Amino acid sequence: MDFIHEDFLLHSEAPRRLYHGYAAGEPILDYHSHLPPADIALPRFFNNLFELWLEGDQLQVARHACQRHQ
Repeated sequence: MDFIHEDFLLHSEAPRRLYHGYAAGEPILDYHSHLPPADIALPRFFNNLFELWLEGDQLQVARHACQRHQ
């Protein structure tokens, strides 16, 4: 058996059942922020969700632009 396999880190039947039965087919969503800490600590207001979520993360901005043009 390979070190990393389809049940990697799933050490019992319950997590295997939950992962393979429900989570395996779902997309991975990574909602994290690249905003400077001051923007979070201060009462800064954003114009829209796009600005809040993607500002400061040029890779996410590029991905979003590519997806709009597909």
